[in-house]
Amino acid sequence: MEQKVDITPALRAEEEKLIRIIQAIEAVAASPEWKTLKDSVFDGVVDSLERQKSIETSTQPINVDKVHSLNGQLAWAKKYSNFTTLGEAYRLRLREIKEKLNGKRRNKAY
Repeated sequence: MEQKVDITPALRAEEEKLIRIIQAIEAVAASPEWKTLKDSVFDGVVDSLERQKSIETSTQPINVDKVHSLNGQLAWAKKYSNFTTLGEAYRLRLREIKEKLNGKRRNKAY
């Protein structure tokens, strides 16, 4: 007979962690220090990486390893330099956790 494992405690712990992360992202995004960093550093990084990628893809022969590296750096820079997008990614995961928890509650009622 298969034994059921209750994952509710792990889901609750992840839910709490995600809530703290989202709150931290929102607090940092609202700070004037973040605006300074974003305007002075992060916005320029994305633009620079996009320029480098454009140059690499227009030269012959194309350095595939360099283009892949730039793609990875660009994805990272876009994700972490835009707190709105970053917060949304965590909110989506939180929503999934809450749906699992709510589904477990409904299933227990039957």
